[in-house]
Amino acid sequence: MKISITNIRRKQELKELLLILSHLFVGVVLCQILSYVSEKSDSYLLNSATLRIDVIFIVYAVVGMGIICFWGQYKVWGYLLLLVKSIENMRDESETLIHMPNELKNIGDEINACKIEGIIKSNKVKNASLRQQKMMMYLAHDIRTPLTSILGYLNILSEENELPENQRKKYTGVALKNAEKLQILIDELFEMSQYESGNKQIEKQRINLKTMVEQLSDEFYPNLADKEMRIENHVDEIIIEAAPDLFGRAIGNLIKNAVIYGMPQTNISISAYQNEINTELIIKNVGKEIPSEYLNSIFEEFDRGAERKSSGTGLGLPIAQGIIKLHDGTIVARSLGNETSFVITIPN
Repeated sequence: MKISITNIRRKQELKELLLILSHLFVGVVLCQILSYVSEKSDSYLLNSATLRIDVIFIVYAVVGMGIICFWGQYKVWGYLLLLVKSIENMRDESETLIHMPNELKNIGDEINACKIEGIIKSNKVKNASLRQQKMMMYLAHDIRTPLTSILGYLNILSEENELPENQRKKYTGVALKNAEKLQILIDELFEMSQYESGNKQIEKQRINLKTMVEQLSDEFYPNLADKEMRIENHVDEIIIEAAPDLFGRAIGNLIKNAVIYGMPQTNISISAYQNEINTELIIKNVGKEIPSEYLNSIFEEFDRGAERKSSGTGLGLPIAQGIIKLHDGTIVARSLGNETSFVITIPN
C-alpha cells in the first residue's frame, strides 16, 4: 500500500498559498476602496483610518495568513488522524469499509482493498481450520471402526486356544479385511496430501479417451453386474494430453461413485466433446437428486453424502478433483431430478 503524505502536504501548501494570495489581493482592493471613499467623505473616522491604512493592511494580512496557516495545519493533522483510524480499522474483522474525503480517496481505496484482501485470507484460514477439524473427526471415526474390529478379533484369537478352525479362519478373515480397509484409507490420505501440497509431478502422454473409457468399463464390470447396471460409452476417438494412470484414476473414481449412488438396473452414460481450447468429459448416472446446497461441498474430504451410508473412504471425489487440478482442469457436479452428472474440463 503506497500512501504519500508528501503529496497530500504539497497539495495542502498549494491551497494555503492560493488562499494567502487571494487574501492579500482582497486586502489591497479593500484598502483602495477605503482610500477612495475617504476622499469623497468628510468623515473624521474614515480620514483617520486612511492615515493608518498601512497598519490596517498589515494587521489584516497577518491575522488572515495566521488563520489560513492554522487551518492548513489543522487539515493536515486531521488527514493524519483519519489515516491512523483507517489503518486501525483494518484490524477490525467486520466487513465495514472506510470512507475518505475526496483528497484521500485513492488512499482510502487502497486501504479498503487491503482490508478486503485481509478478510478473504482470514476467512480462508478459518475455513481451512474448520475443514481440518471436520476431516479429523471423520478420520477418527473411519479409523476407529475397523481398528476396534481388528483388536476385538485378535483378542479372541489370542485368548481362545480351543477355537474351532472354521471360526479361527472366519475371525482372521474379518480382521484382515478391516486391516486392508485401514491400508486403503492411509494410502488415499497420503495421496490426497500430495495433491493438496502441490508436490505431485505428472508426465503427460497422448491418450485415447474412447479406449480409456472402454478399459475402465471392463474393470467395473463385476460392480456393475451386481446392480444390473451398464456403461454407455458415447465417447468418440478423442485424443488428449494427460497422465494416463492419474487421469484413469480420476475417471475411475467418478464411475465408482456413479455405481454406488446409481439406481439398480440403470445405465451410466459417458460422453466427451472437444473444441480448439478444451476437452469436456461428462459422466451421468440416474439416482437420488443431490440438494443444491450439498453440491458445493461434494468434493470435500470424507464427505459421502447427507446420509453417509457408503462404506468408502470418502476420498474418491476429492482425489479426482486433485488429479484434474494437476491437469489445470476443473470438475463440477450437477444434479437435476434423478440425473446427476460430473463434468470434467481440461485444456487441450
